[in-house]
Amino acid sequence: MATLASLLSTASQRPVIDKTALEGNYEFDLKFSRTISDDAVSIFTAVQDQLGLKLETATASLDVLVVEHMERPTAN
Repeated sequence: MATLASLLSTASQRPVIDKTALEGNYEFDLKFSRTISDDAVSIFTAVQDQLGLKLETATASLDVLVVEHMERPTAN
């Protein structure tokens, strides 16, 4: 499920945190559309309808790396 959460993060362009507590490997076929049209299925609808899982909006703490300063390396 952690892998699915990672893939959903990439596809939805939002952080997805696995809170299912499900373990093991699962095989599934998820079909959704990245385009907006009348017959398009969003990733949020697809996850719920096809996998029986629900993506919920929530507030959570995330680890973030902040780069405050960068310099080019000096020549040897």
